Amino acid sequence: MQKKHSMWLAISAAVLVAVLLVTGVMITAGGSLDVVASNATHSFQALLEAHPSLATREADGTWTVLAPDGSAKLTLSGDGLLATLRWEAQPFLDAGLDTALLPEGYAVVDGELQYRAQMDGRGNADAATSLAAMQAYLMARPDALGYHAPMDHFGVMVGSAGMLEWAKDLARHSVNGSVQDKDLVYVLNPDTLIAAGVDPAAVQGWAYAQVEVMDMSATRLVYKFLKPFDIQ
Repeated sequence: MQKKHSMWLAISAAVLVAVLLVTGVMITAGGSLDVVASNATHSFQALLEAHPSLATREADGTWTVLAPDGSAKLTLSGDGLLATLRWEAQPFLDAGLDTALLPEGYAVVDGELQYRAQMDGRGNADAATSLAAMQAYLMARPDALGYHAPMDHFGVMVGSAGMLEWAKDLARHSVNGSVQDKDLVYVLNPDTLIAAGVDPAAVQGWAYAQVEVMDMSATRLVYKFLKPFDIQ
């Protein structure tokens, strides 16, 4: 049964603490994705097959993965060279955001905050599906793929702005067997937004929580904006 995502926004930061393990993805000599990336794309495919309305093709040929409530989006170009993280601007404007203080890469377009991660080079052929667009992005930027071990999530980073995570298995945690109740999570790195005037405690619709991240061999606590959805 689909549950309201809003219940998760009321959960305390302590409950949302987790370890984020970023796993670099290797590309084989033949240009194919390795086992980690293959598993990630298979689970991404399962997500889209179960909920096809999450993916849509834009007029410019890019592919967008929508939050169920439409409040956040990840858009990927068909050649894998451009990823754009998009989310509703108003909650951040209401919380004090001064858009003039945002650095290069950020913009406000049609009521959305956007961060574009553009890569140079020659991409693959234009993707005919959202899955192919994700595969093209991982081929172009293999280090963007991560694995969030405690939540059993894969995720893709979009530059320094944030990432999209999705469950490896929509029903249950593949390691401990617990019910998977966060199928899709949009994550924003808050530092740039706070530097541009945002009061994180005043942002509506996002949880502001501490997350334990692993950097090389050390772990540390950092704050993130989180928007989780249980869509199974």
